[in-house]
Amino acid sequence: MTHLEQDIRDRLIDALELMIDSAEVHADTPLFQEDGGLGLDSLEALEIVTSLSNAYKINFEGAEKKDFQTIATLAQFVAARRDG
Repeated sequence: MTHLEQDIRDRLIDALELMIDSAEVHADTPLFQEDGGLGLDSLEALEIVTSLSNAYKINFEGAEKKDFQTIATLAQFVAARRDG
């Protein structure tokens, strides 16, 4: 897991007040899938956007569902917005 992926994972756990060990969440863990994933919902997606927008000073306008599949896809999205 990259440093950015770790940071995003930790921010999500804190922002959503998830009662899980961060070591249990991997870069490829599905965020919104119930079976084998975190089972997050649309309200939690809004919290993710708010938290990451503030932390990385990026805009999520134009983000798609595919950008929210896993920690890795979120990290790719954040990196592209920060660097672009």
